[in-house]
Amino acid sequence: MSRKNRFGAGLKNIMFDIEIFFSEIKKKTQLTLTSKTRKVFLVAVTVCIVILTVLGLWTCLSAGTEENKLVKYQYAHRANLDYEVFLKPNMLYEQQVLGMEKIYPSIFVEQVKTQLTYEFSGDQPADVKGNYTVIATVQGVQKEETKEVILWGKDFLLVPETPFSNAEGKVKLEKELWLSYESFNQFAQEVQKATEIASSVNLSIKWLIQVEAENKEGLIKEELAPQLVLPLCKKYFAISGELKPEKEGALEELVETNTPINKKRLALLSIGLVLFLLAFLYLWRFVKVATPSLWEKQLKGIFNKHGERLVALEKEIFLPREKIIRIKSIDDMVLLADEISRPIYYYHKTGIGNEGLSFYVLSENKVYLYELTAEDTNILFPQSDGLPFL
Repeated sequence: MSRKNRFGAGLKNIMFDIEIFFSEIKKKTQLTLTSKTRKVFLVAVTVCIVILTVLGLWTCLSAGTEENKLVKYQYAHRANLDYEVFLKPNMLYEQQVLGMEKIYPSIFVEQVKTQLTYEFSGDQPADVKGNYTVIATVQGVQKEETKEVILWGKDFLLVPETPFSNAEGKVKLEKELWLSYESFNQFAQEVQKATEIASSVNLSIKWLIQVEAENKEGLIKEELAPQLVLPLCKKYFAISGELKPEKEGALEELVETNTPINKKRLALLSIGLVLFLLAFLYLWRFVKVATPSLWEKQLKGIFNKHGERLVALEKEIFLPREKIIRIKSIDDMVLLADEISRPIYYYHKTGIGNEGLSFYVLSENKVYLYELTAEDTNILFPQSDGLPFL
């Protein structure tokens, strides 16, 4: 025999051995499932394979560059507006000054002292410049449904634009301002009398602070506006407003950075993908689809069609032959039961070569019987178990 022929014969023997090996594996690991169950498992495994594949591709494609914000300069500025209410000599209060967050009788109020504290700071040196202005605004307002309508108003410049600066990047201002509440109250009363418009009147004291800071990282511009609101033309009032505003900010730069492939995630996804591919192969090649026998199809047809009319018996009925009348089909049993208005009983017999169902209709002195036996079936049901489709 030539070398070529010997090689071909050896290859055939190897292939034959491989076929035998897989055949033995298939016999030992074969699982039997219904067609519907097998399809459900195949669809579920396929979905998992698709998901893992997509996640794997996304993991590979996500490597590259990403944009991140790099903070180059951070800053914060805040204001705190305190006040004290100074009273005229009166019969009610022994002290001349009332503190914050109280109710003040208008007739006793003479002046309001406000104290502003403003701070600006950054995490790096910067050239800070800015200014502040104080404006008093008297407005007549009217509430209409959910909004407030301004009927009239007038501004009073209390402090003109005043600059401030600091080359080290930090600023702290402490300013004091006195307000003549009586003067503003009198002005509002005169306007109401002249215009004959009776409305609510508010006095708003706003500190408008503008600041900018510049260093090698860039330039920032910000504003802050703490304010007091005092009602006018009332017998008593409370002071409200935005007393402690603050803001934080930063100069940021978008920086592109390289992002490597997440090897750990890719490894886990690859392992999962291999396992699900093996599961798919096993379901496709090694799982046997269980096909119902003729016996099972007959039973399923009977119980689907007449199941609601059938009553299961725990024990078989034994009677003398002369009292038993055999019926040809289950349909004839149903017609007979309808005619004599009786239920249909059944008993499930089990055992090798003795698989079957007995159906009974009982009359006064006779028993009508229809027997259905299993042929060519190896499916056995224990006596305590129900039928496979119930």
